[in-house]
Amino acid sequence: MLLKISGSKFCAWFVGDPDKSIIRIWPDIPKRLRVGSKGVGSLLTRTPFQDDDIIVYIGKKILVSPNTSSTRQIRLILAAGSVGYLEGYDVKYFEPV
Repeated sequence: MLLKISGSKFCAWFVGDPDKSIIRIWPDIPKRLRVGSKGVGSLLTRTPFQDDDIIVYIGKKILVSPNTSSTRQIRLILAAGSVGYLEGYDVKYFEPV
């Protein structure tokens, strides 16, 4: 499914590499795509995704922790040739194209 950011006040950007504590629990977790105001996005990255950029929603994936055998569901996306994931509460900022 193709997505775009709903509203002209928001943009999205990839957060840098996941924290070491998260990688220890979830070793195969991709980068996180954050959504926020354009002012914050322009401070944190040089090229934020604007409302006219297309993002591909790949689907849901279940991650299994090798250490604690716990699971976590993430929503995979593809943006600018990079795979990342969305948190559940960030989905409301996107709409289908």
